[in-house]
Amino acid sequence: MKVYSAKTDLKFKFNGYDFELKKGEKLLFADDVFALLPKNLQALFKEEKPGLPLFYQGENLSGKTLLVVAQAAIGDALCMSPALREIKRRYPDCQLFVSISGRARQSLRSSLTSISSSPCPSPISLSQKQTTW
Repeated sequence: MKVYSAKTDLKFKFNGYDFELKKGEKLLFADDVFALLPKNLQALFKEEKPGLPLFYQGENLSGKTLLVVAQAAIGDALCMSPALREIKRRYPDCQLFVSISGRARQSLRSSLTSISSSPCPSPISLSQKQTTW
């Protein structure tokens, strides 16, 4: 996972989402997802230090925010639904965001009503872009 900031204002379509970024706004990309951007668009981003703990290590999630980056196809998204519901059951006051591709997002929408979605790649400032299912 890597964080990239926009070198300039950007407006583009990618992975089933419309993005509109101001200069300096950041996105969290999986390495292979960033590589799918056209080279001319990749050049408009600058790699940053994440400043985020990138991996869950078993800590209590009560009152915390968890971002699940799901590089998933539709079947993968359906298979992870029970695990996401269990996280919400165990930690009802955890803010849970799922960053998933536009096509797979539809498969989660019907079964996960208390979880917020985020585009994939995910904006670092989730509160500005979040969508509740």
